[in-house]
Amino acid sequence: MKQIIVLSSVHPWNDSRIYYKEVLTLINAGYLVDYYAVGGRDDTLPDFPHLTVTLLPRRSLANRFLTWRYFLQEVKRKQPDAIHLHDPELLFLVPHIQKVSRAKLIFDMHEDFPSALKSKRIKGVPVPKWCIKSIAKYEKKRLAQVDTILFAEEYYKEHYLDITTYKEDVLNYPFLKEELDSSSKFDVTTLVYAGAIHEIRGFKEMLEVSSMLKERGHVFQMLIIGRVPERLREWSAEYLKKHELGNYVRLKGRLDLDTLNQYYEKSDIGLALLHSEPNYLKSLPTKLFEQIPNLR
Repeated sequence: MKQIIVLSSVHPWNDSRIYYKEVLTLINAGYLVDYYAVGGRDDTLPDFPHLTVTLLPRRSLANRFLTWRYFLQEVKRKQPDAIHLHDPELLFLVPHIQKVSRAKLIFDMHEDFPSALKSKRIKGVPVPKWCIKSIAKYEKKRLAQVDTILFAEEYYKEHYLDITTYKEDVLNYPFLKEELDSSSKFDVTTLVYAGAIHEIRGFKEMLEVSSMLKERGHVFQMLIIGRVPERLREWSAEYLKKHELGNYVRLKGRLDLDTLNQYYEKSDIGLALLHSEPNYLKSLPTKLFEQIPNLR
């Protein structure tokens, strides 16, 4: 049985693309999978034959070298047939992995990383253009050294036409559901958002919408599903208190995919309030595909 190591230093282990769509698919296809990703509080790990899940602490970028070093040690020790990388920062490990292992290297591109950097702020300061160009050049250099690149969006490959590495589109669509229970809706009109929580993903606008709906006398609830970053926790708590939204807005934290789909199924309106940022201009928000089959 061939062994595959799946590595992520930033994604939670139950990430829908990595775990539900890829890791479980590999297991069902007959592979032995060792999966390393970030853990959370009170995680209940899956119990599948041929799957080992190792939970990692969530580390700041300054301390992430500890995770990278651990990955390299595990690759050297286990000598897998293939290694599946999921974060741009892990491209740094490519030449080091190739020194200690003959494994095939697959890189899964979740986002247009150079474009995403244009929206990043480091202590409130935008990433300099020269830095973004340097990172994009380095990314291409390392991608040319892997065996396969998987793209979550079709347009990503436009930036890598000069790289001869084998490329394949694995779009981030949800699994089709055969049956929907439309009779189990919430008692009140429900708006739902699930995903990464960030200013450029419309988090503040969602709370503003809830305040406007309350002021106009609507009876509703808004479910925001995802991990609220530290910088937004105090702000959101103060906003909810100031506008008396405690009975209207629920910050649910991260949920597993099955539970998330149940919330979608019981809700009425899906939210995807992305800002007009470079990384979002060409992309297809997965929220649309996750919500459309359920919100009907």
